[in-house]
Amino acid sequence: MILKKLNLASKFNFLTIGLIVLTSLSIASILTYNAISERYDQLIHHGVSFSKLLAENSEYALYTQDQTNLEQMVDSLKADDDITYLFILDREMQVLAYSSKNPSIKTPLEGLHSKLITETTVKDFTHKTDNKLYIDIMVPVVSLMQDDVGDLFLDEVKSSGSETIGYVQLGFSFHELWNYINRLVIRTLFFTVLLIIVGVILALVMSKKITSPIKNIIEVSTSIAQGDFSSRLEVITGDEVGNLSSAFNKMSAMLEESNLTRKLYEDELQKSHDELEKRVEER
Repeated sequence: MILKKLNLASKFNFLTIGLIVLTSLSIASILTYNAISERYDQLIHHGVSFSKLLAENSEYALYTQDQTNLEQMVDSLKADDDITYLFILDREMQVLAYSSKNPSIKTPLEGLHSKLITETTVKDFTHKTDNKLYIDIMVPVVSLMQDDVGDLFLDEVKSSGSETIGYVQLGFSFHELWNYINRLVIRTLFFTVLLIIVGVILALVMSKKITSPIKNIIEVSTSIAQGDFSSRLEVITGDEVGNLSSAFNKMSAMLEESNLTRKLYEDELQKSHDELEKRVEER
């Protein structure tokens, strides 16, 4: 109902700007969502790969309960800014070595994983002490005695066969992910607003180019209606608007010629009428 009351330029601007805003926001939302999902997947992939590598390298130290070696492995990971905490556990979920950047996380998170897991598990959880969101990854350390070619393990240990001998539990805080999301959202909003501004400017320029010839046609039509048949439109482009202007000019020229012919006819008729009256008066 409101659109019906608007002129052509306003309708064009309203619809075009609305389409630009909707399209820009949709594209920005899709790109942001994909970027966040990709970042989350990268974080998971990094954590799982790192945990599996640590699980493979810690097998012998777990067998021999070499806590010094395990602590050295854990300490070497402190340089990784993404990792919030790291535990190396025995098969009874007892801590053998750990490192934590969060003082409230000093023990394995009970109930988060069931005991005797045989494959990698990934879970999101909210820690009760700080109410922050974390990504927790647990990888079992599985012995493969059939590969013990170098007699690294004791005979009594080798005889037990392949089994889960411990776990690597690693956690990421969502804090860095949220910071990444905030930076991404701010950049996306900036470029989205910039895109909308450029789109609005282009829409206004196009609106003026489209509606300006129509306004000229209206002005010339008004002049013709008032009896001025000499008005002409300026033909700038060769598109439909230019063709319409050319056709309108031809019509104006025909009307002007017709008006001149009518005036000449009226003048001749008036002259004949005057001569006839003069003759009648002379008689």
